[in-house]
Order: sequence, then structure tokens, then C-alpha cells
Amino acid sequence: SLDIVEMDLLDAESVREAVAGCESVIHTAAVVVLKSKRAQEKIVDPSVVGTRNVLDAIDSSGTVRCLIHTSSTAAIRPSSWEDGQTLTTDTWAEDATIEENPYGLAKYTAERLVRDWHSAKNNSVRMVTINPCVVLGPPLSRRHLNGSPSFLMMLLRREIPFVITIHISIVDVRDVAEAHVRAMTQGE
Repeated sequence: SLDIVEMDLLDAESVREAVAGCESVIHTAAVVVLKSKRAQEKIVDPSVVGTRNVLDAIDSSGTVRCLIHTSSTAAIRPSSWEDGQTLTTDTWAEDATIEENPYGLAKYTAERLVRDWHSAKNNSVRMVTINPCVVLGPPLSRRHLNGSPSFLMMLLRREIPFVITIHISIVDVRDVAEAHVRAMTQGE
């Protein structure tokens, strides 16, 4: 069975309680904010500290055998990316900075944390990372309207007052959800 659990990712005890007794963890939580005057606090820390708390909770549980980690193309897409370049597990957004790309920095740092943890565990916990692009679709709740859908709505409402050059890929949230379930139930 699948239980969707709400917790405070920055509260280690809250995360430990949520993970206790689980066999698999699908870690999808992230703050989807591209810019902030307090980027470290509002964007980077929730992803990095939250991910560290999830990993620590998995270690404490003794029951988790599978981690599905939702990352992002932002973690593996460097600013120097060029049209046609293939992004792989060896491609990283290492040039992401708190000033220029705090979301990419957050996702890159969190994913590296997961991969380093997995290596240190000698692969004793099966781990799959999924790197979707902009995820759109029916929201789980109204508060999810502040994530990726807000950017699309800003474009549609002409609230972005300038023309921007942008490469954007979009994936349906239902396809991403199916990928997570398949990764958990069928393997890598």
C-alpha cells in the first residue's frame, strides 16, 4: 500500500516518525522556487537539510530497503548546456550558485548527497533517482498550485512582463507518478 505522509522535513524527529516501519520511501518533497532574497533559507536548506533528514531516518529505521529520490533536470543541467546535449548521471549542474541558480544548486546538492549516501551504504538500500523537468498536471492539493503550475499561469496571464529566451520541457505529473511507482516496484 502507499501512504502519503506530511511532515516537516526540517524537523528530523518528524521525518524519523514518518519513515519508521516503512519498507520503501519515495522522497518527492522540494521547494519549487527559482529565486528568493533568502535563497539559502527558502530554497537550498529545505532540499538539502530535508534530504539529509530523510537519509538519516532511513538509516535509523532499519526497515527501508528502497529509496526513490525525486531530483530534477535542474540537478544535472549545467548553465553551459547546449541544444542537443544529452544529460546523463554523469552530468551535473556544478556551476549552479546561490546567486544565479539556487534551485539548481539545491537539487544538485541534494542529489549528490543521496548518491554519496548510497555509495557509502554499499548499495544495501536500492536507490533510484528520477530527474523530471517541469512537472505539470492536476495538483494533489491547492497549496501545490504554488509550484510548477504557478510559472505556467504567470505566462498565460502575461504577468511576466518581458519576452524570455527559454528552453522548457514539460512532463505530466501522472507520468512522473507512474515512473516512481514502477521504480519502486519493478527496479532500477
